Amino acid sequence: MFVAIDQNGEKQFAFHEDKLNLRTLSEAKELYCPNCQKKVFFRGGLKRIH
Repeated sequence: MFVAIDQNGEKQFAFHEDKLNLRTLSEAKELYCPNCQKKVFFRGGLKRIH
């Protein structure tokens, strides 16, 4: 998934946002799917492309 919603209701785009910030939000379980509202895990990194 390339778009997630944070707890403030703001969209977080995988290609435009800071990867460290997205990883922190993901580990804190603060990213949600914009369609089904379930938790989203950011898996982008140095070896795996998001």
